[in-house]
Amino acid sequence: MKNRKVLNHQVTAGGQPSGDDLVYLKQHQFRSVVNLRTEGEADQTLSPDEERRLVEGLGMAYLHVPVSAQTISPELLGQFVAEFDDLPKPAYVHCESGPRAGLFAMLWLGVNQGLTGEQAIARGREYGFSLDNPQLVEPVRRFLDSQERVQ
Repeated sequence: MKNRKVLNHQVTAGGQPSGDDLVYLKQHQFRSVVNLRTEGEADQTLSPDEERRLVEGLGMAYLHVPVSAQTISPELLGQFVAEFDDLPKPAYVHCESGPRAGLFAMLWLGVNQGLTGEQAIARGREYGFSLDNPQLVEPVRRFLDSQERVQ
């Protein structure tokens, strides 16, 4: 798994896992896998359906939320946060090489920790994620900035 980063005891984000990597995740007590890749995206070692079968066959929960610059929206971001909240943790969130996964992990952390968009993006960069695609980063920043903060 490329660019794997442990963010906390609930979420790790990184690149596409292989079948052997999924077994590794199960052996290391992961309880969920989240796939942010779109169907037919280049260089997929496993299709979303194949990945679902493997993950669920290992007894873990699986969530597929396909994300691209063309599909990202406030509704998709809200859906991800709500569905990720309901997953058993720890969870592994992935895309092809890690940036989308890091961004979406920071989205979830940002909502749960009351971070502004800029704080979440900055923290994601501190973790080492390349958050340079404004078509993905800006909607996440705006979404987090629209959230009510608990003081």
